[in-house]
Amino acid sequence: MKEPGDNRARRSDPITSHIAAAISSKRKGTADRMILEYLVANPWYGGTTLEISRKIDRAHNNISPRFKQLEEADLIHRTTNTRSDPRTKCPSIVWRVGRIPPAHPTQEELFV
Repeated sequence: MKEPGDNRARRSDPITSHIAAAISSKRKGTADRMILEYLVANPWYGGTTLEISRKIDRAHNNISPRFKQLEEADLIHRTTNTRSDPRTKCPSIVWRVGRIPPAHPTQEELFV
């Protein structure tokens, strides 16, 4: 039985399903790598999903679900910053590589 999110085909599936599963798995890994490479190259600036999709030449709606999964794996984090898309003027979350940085300690915490 297939697990949710499992891109492997069953033994009984036709060869076309096995090919599609292999391509899907390969593309998913490539998109993740390209997103991470962009964010590593821009550690302070980060990027919105739209900015990154344009830079890596992938459709926005194809890569945007990857951000939540990369965040759950502690590979990237959403910042409190937003940037507006020049075309739509809509604010977008800015993502950065790595875990959420720890909050600065308060004065009380420093002198306990």
